[in-house]
Amino acid sequence: MIWIGLAAVVVVAGLALLLPKLYQNPKKSHTKTPRDFEIPFEEVRFPTKNRRTLYGWWVPASTNVENSPTVVLVHGWGRNVERTLPYIRNFYPEGFNLLAFDSRNHGSSDPDNFSSMIKFAEDISAALDYLVQEKGVSSEKLGVLGLSIGGAASIFAAAQDPRIKAVVTVGAFAHPGDVMRDEFKRYHIPYFPLVWLLF
Repeated sequence: MIWIGLAAVVVVAGLALLLPKLYQNPKKSHTKTPRDFEIPFEEVRFPTKNRRTLYGWWVPASTNVENSPTVVLVHGWGRNVERTLPYIRNFYPEGFNLLAFDSRNHGSSDPDNFSSMIKFAEDISAALDYLVQEKGVSSEKLGVLGLSIGGAASIFAAAQDPRIKAVVTVGAFAHPGDVMRDEFKRYHIPYFPLVWLLF
């Protein structure tokens, strides 16, 4: 019985060391900015958890910044702020303030060990702090639009942070466990007992 427990500990420890390598996202910087579409913006940096700094684009509404609704735009896994450009191009003419940012380990933001849905959500909360404290936007008119894992993180962040009044997701997964099961299957890692123990 002791051998089974020891084997389980070794397997879980091995998976804990292997998973960050399997799920390490490619870090790519953007090549286009809102300026390419004649949209004025400011490059910004703001703090997040673990004393890391996030890179982003602040696109203020053309008039009445303080009272305009504000949308935080969140990219997906392995992407960066450039992925949000189609949304910036559509939202900006409608009078929204916009903040797009690179999550940790993505684009021009700081590295921080591994990426996760929780870290994306923490970065969303850091973006909200920055908007309210530094840009003076209304905390009553904040929304988030997230893509893929950024969408799942947006839902999670909204459940934790009452400042988020609206969430739109594109391609968000319903439950991270389902995604992980599919991924382990793709790498031929058996669900039981390895993944079962990990979960």
